[in-house]
Amino acid sequence: MLQSVAHDMGQALRSLARAPGLALLAALTLGAGVGSTAAIFSVVDAVLIRPLPYPESDRLTVLHRASEGRRTLNNHSEPEFLDYEGEVASFGEVAAYADIDLGLGSGAEPELLTAVRATASLFPLLGVEPHLGRVFTAAEDVPDGSPVVVLSHALWVRAFGADPGVVGRSIRIDASACTVVGVMPAGFDFPRTGTKAWVPLSVDRANPWGRGNSYLSVVARLAPGVGLETARAELDALAARSTRLYPEVYATPVSFLAYGLLDQIVGDVRTALLLLLGAVAGVLLIASVNAAALLLARGELRRGEVAIRMALGAGRLRVATQFMGESLLVALVAAVAAAALAYGGVVALRALAPPDLPRLEEVTVNARVLAFGLGISLVTGLLFGLAPALQALRRDMRDVLGVGAWGAIGSRRAERFRRGLVVTQLALATMLTLGAGLLVGSFQALRQVELGFDPAGVLVVPLHPPESEVPEDAAAVVFYQTLGARLAALPGVTAAGSSLRLPLAEGHDYYSLQVEGRLVSNAGDASVPGMQWATPGYFAALGIPLRQGRLFTEADRADAPLVAVVNERLAAELWPGESPLGKRLRMFPDGNPWIEIIGVVADVKHYGIQGKPSTKLYIPHAQGYLSAYYSPNRMNVIVRTDADPSALAGPVRELLREVGPGIPLGTVRTMDQVVSRTLARDRFTLLLLGAFAGVALLLASVGVYGVIAGAVAARTREIGLRMAVGADRAAIATSVLREGLILATMGCSIGLVGGLALSGLLRSLLFGVSPTDPWTFAVVVPVLGLAGALASLVPAVSASRVDPVKALRAD
Repeated sequence: MLQSVAHDMGQALRSLARAPGLALLAALTLGAGVGSTAAIFSVVDAVLIRPLPYPESDRLTVLHRASEGRRTLNNHSEPEFLDYEGEVASFGEVAAYADIDLGLGSGAEPELLTAVRATASLFPLLGVEPHLGRVFTAAEDVPDGSPVVVLSHALWVRAFGADPGVVGRSIRIDASACTVVGVMPAGFDFPRTGTKAWVPLSVDRANPWGRGNSYLSVVARLAPGVGLETARAELDALAARSTRLYPEVYATPVSFLAYGLLDQIVGDVRTALLLLLGAVAGVLLIASVNAAALLLARGELRRGEVAIRMALGAGRLRVATQFMGESLLVALVAAVAAAALAYGGVVALRALAPPDLPRLEEVTVNARVLAFGLGISLVTGLLFGLAPALQALRRDMRDVLGVGAWGAIGSRRAERFRRGLVVTQLALATMLTLGAGLLVGSFQALRQVELGFDPAGVLVVPLHPPESEVPEDAAAVVFYQTLGARLAALPGVTAAGSSLRLPLAEGHDYYSLQVEGRLVSNAGDASVPGMQWATPGYFAALGIPLRQGRLFTEADRADAPLVAVVNERLAAELWPGESPLGKRLRMFPDGNPWIEIIGVVADVKHYGIQGKPSTKLYIPHAQGYLSAYYSPNRMNVIVRTDADPSALAGPVRELLREVGPGIPLGTVRTMDQVVSRTLARDRFTLLLLGAFAGVALLLASVGVYGVIAGAVAARTREIGLRMAVGADRAAIATSVLREGLILATMGCSIGLVGGLALSGLLRSLLFGVSPTDPWTFAVVVPVLGLAGALASLVPAVSASRVDPVKALRAD
């Protein structure tokens, strides 16, 4: 049997070598479909399927809290964290952390690090051991504990040359001495990509901050043998108890929620990735159908050869086995092409993917992806190689060897089968093109959203002076007043200002307010807007329109009456139908000074382009430590120019070094880049789906061309005879073109129905566009019809140029 199989495979190889054209085209077509599918699968595998790189990662949970009528937050207060730690038995370990930026080194150009303040329980909870040294201990995670730091592997390699001696060394962190106690392993950057260092959170467990100060993220590991539902039941009991015990904080019932860590990390990217996987699966199906059509056509062209072999005694099963062997070889070639395309595709995907795509660094073509690609190649190759094999088993050799049969391209049944394949291709291409069209409309709608500010011509530099260099409050006020005046004097600068948070890039801190005439007894009943500390030049620098009243001026100093500006949404919420000008409010609780509202500005997007703007209260930076707890020393410096803002990057950096030597600077960006990054995920999805739709349309058009061209070749004698008895060439061309248009119409019609049925799957990815948008459907149909017409045009012209004499002499 082995000898027989070896002989058949050798025969198949020789057969392919004699006429490699159609087989090679089928292999490359199939390889393109499998390779692109494997590339997308590598992303889906890394992001959605592969477990997180922590022991028993499925037992890690992230905690959220929510109150009735309020949005769900992932921030918690210190007492809430201590409650989780001490009162929820379902959790074996609980850890808290908060994002922070730290300055590394000192001198002219210290480096700004994305870092995390975390409890000492974080690393044991995740089950990750350091690469060098140790992690900080509970004894160091206390107020006034020893200043220690744990470095990421990437920072250790880049900044310290992978020197093992860095452990135990004292380095400068925020202008203070800090001892390096450990280096984490390569790839560890919890909680998000780019984290470079970890320092103790140092919660004062004996005297924690109040429950109204929510700034912590909390992660927990389920105790052995405990399920998530059990933990959720305990959290419900804790929430009910907290609502009862602390009515001054929780005016409405609070809920504590637990989600799997992987679900939290993946977030809303799951739907987009599954959509892309479905889209590329459609491309794979189209490519497979094309490969099947090519293999079927190759089998039809060899009808005479097969008939002669069978007439000389070859068994039907032996002939069918050879066809399957040829399909297997085609599948192997396709697998090699697919592997090469998958590697190249992954490199391209990592380059094109938005930087905030979770687990992007884990996307690789690994053994699982290669096995997936090889399996798909073999299955599809063998499956669609069955068609010519089954034809060989069913065929009557007398029909094949009959007079005139050698001039035909195939049977009516085979022709109908090929037409069905083309209709299937066109239907799938229609569905993909509809999806891409809807995403194009959604992306255009996103680009036209009113942001509340003008990003053109704006340069942004995060500035993070350490407390030892620029203390908060009065010193910070003087620093930013001096800096603002110097920046405004730079050539080309039309406005300069600073703010704590940056639109679209950062959210806000939320504080409870009391409105004059509507005092409340607890924070839970108070209005909770987002707070923004800003200097007078902030609104002009970002181009935020003034709706009523006035903006801050340099006269709004600490010794002047306390003032604030609200956005339109907060004004409508607190004083519906009234002008807010002259109204007063103050920070909760009682005892804080009253603040007068002097102006109303446009709503500004801070939490992404798609969401509604949240309520905002703007506080003058110069008065913040009197009216709103503090005046921050870490701000975003914002500069506007009428020229190219990138050209100001050098002068702005030089000025910042002069005003604050040794102060770490963040990445210099333009606001256009900030907006572009906000749209990066939508652009990524649109680009890939559009590319898949284009490939699908091209493959479907090739399929139409192949079927119509094959039909013309099969009818050459008939066309020659019709022309010999007087048929008009234009009529011949029109009939062929009509045949292609019929196939295109059938495919488009089926695709439109399928697109309508599946359009709801796109709903969560669309913005400003209905899943059944009539304009999209109205544009896609003519495009696909035109593609079908163009694919039929060449065979139609070829048919009109048939020479009747040569056609009738063919036999």
